[in-house]
Amino acid sequence: MTSEKNPAENVPQDQSQAPQTSESSEAAKQAGTLATYEQVNADAPVTTVQMIAERLAKKRAENAAAAGETQGSPAPLAGKLQESHRRSREDRAPRPSRGPRGLRGRRGEDDAADDETSKKEVRSPRRPVNTVPLPNRRVKTDEEEAELAAIFDGQQMSDLIAETSTVASQEIYEEHTKVYAKIVSIQKDFAFVDIGARDQGMIPLKQFTEEEPAVVGDVVEAVVVRYNKEDGLYDVSLPLAAAEVGDWSSLSKGMIVNVKVTGANTGGLECKVGNLPAFLPISQIDIVRVENPEQYINEAWRCVITDVNPARRNIVVSRRKLIEEENKAKREEILAELEAGQVREGVVRNMIDQGVFVELGGVDGFIPVSQLSWGRVNHPKDVVQIGDRIKVTVTRVDRDKNRISLSFKDSTADPWNQVHEKLAEGDQVRGKVTRIADFGAFVEIFPGVEGLVHISEIAYQRVENVADALSVGDYVDVKILSIDEAKRKMSLSIKQTTEDPRPARRAAREAERLAKMTEEEKRAEAERKEKEEKENAEWDAKIEEAKKKLPKSGLKGGVASQGEGSKFGLKWG
Repeated sequence: MTSEKNPAENVPQDQSQAPQTSESSEAAKQAGTLATYEQVNADAPVTTVQMIAERLAKKRAENAAAAGETQGSPAPLAGKLQESHRRSREDRAPRPSRGPRGLRGRRGEDDAADDETSKKEVRSPRRPVNTVPLPNRRVKTDEEEAELAAIFDGQQMSDLIAETSTVASQEIYEEHTKVYAKIVSIQKDFAFVDIGARDQGMIPLKQFTEEEPAVVGDVVEAVVVRYNKEDGLYDVSLPLAAAEVGDWSSLSKGMIVNVKVTGANTGGLECKVGNLPAFLPISQIDIVRVENPEQYINEAWRCVITDVNPARRNIVVSRRKLIEEENKAKREEILAELEAGQVREGVVRNMIDQGVFVELGGVDGFIPVSQLSWGRVNHPKDVVQIGDRIKVTVTRVDRDKNRISLSFKDSTADPWNQVHEKLAEGDQVRGKVTRIADFGAFVEIFPGVEGLVHISEIAYQRVENVADALSVGDYVDVKILSIDEAKRKMSLSIKQTTEDPRPARRAAREAERLAKMTEEEKRAEAERKEKEEKENAEWDAKIEEAKKKLPKSGLKGGVASQGEGSKFGLKWG
């Protein structure tokens, strides 16, 4: 702190003084100073020490009245004890039993039945009557040997088995199977590919781009759309490319199609897939919450068919699933690029009490509530809203668990770095009560800078419960007792902003007591005080005399001293 700083600048103004205008507050912000609650909210009602004393007195009166009411009514403890003893006796009462004779009789019958069962003979299973005769063995004729030789044509049996297994390995692919397709030829509007099945597939050439055209011999990733039995070919599509739609028979669940938005209702969007009607639910429009679906009318998108029913002429599509698929492809690339300390831009997708989820172009990160603001945050919605585009700082990347930790408050300066320039011990400032605990109350001096008013520093009289004296949202004047910037802690006091009224009250009571005393009582009181002062003086003299008798060199002994034996030539270890 420099000598030019005047602590009186932060002293609360008198209540009769006119509050500062918003223009002065704006000027202070432009000047780069920290605006205190005293400057911004000078006209706010302040909870004074006198008001706190009145609250405590009112609470003590209420507690005394409640204690008087409960003391007059007898406690029903005896009745409860009697009821408990009665229930325990009922629980210990013997319950009716079935009787030993009946129980033994039934057991005897069961034992006899078991004996009868054990006496039965164990028979072996019967042999089957109808049997299948073994085929007759015969020797191959010369004609059969010649026929087999013509079939093999000099080939070994192992070679024929290998060829058979190769053909069998060419499986029939189901719809939506991902395959690697090798382009074998290009004809008109299609590229014919080998996907490892018995039949080839064909990909529309318009799905290829100028940057990545179709070239014979190239291998591309593709998805099987369907198997066309008439042509004996697979309809294959590039990943996330829209398929051609003709009629209801050409549609299937999981297909990617081009969609045109034609209308909106309370549940979602009305669309067209070619000439066929379709519906896009509002929850499947985007990965973030959509409040106004009407804004998407006349938009053209690529969507995934999630349900199709030709009998009911019903098609349900999803744009969100396609976006998630595209983001999934980018996730690995983004995770490889992310490093702690980077600043990224993202969109708030969801929020919970513990923090906020932010989408970073294909991968989600999480901002804990403690990283939203330098100040205290009751709920994330007080800082951001779903759909907001914000800049965040990457604090931690866990690639094994695909977890990304983010921070929103790091984009602004830490207010604790300016505390030593604006505040000092002994200053009086105005703050706002943000939280109440059993041991005291937290008061925010600046946004992000708060201190603790211990329960013993709230009022000069005893405070049993902090909530009896203060409430969240109260503006109070406090005195700074200590500042610890390293630990980001500040000790405050409310009662020390005013003088202690207890000595004045004690002096008034003493004066009133002396005024009521007679002359004889006053003489006795004076003699008593004189005797006490004399006794105290005698004790002080005795203490001083005892101090003089103490050795000036200190106590003897210890490991460092040689001891008295060295005078006589003795070496004591």
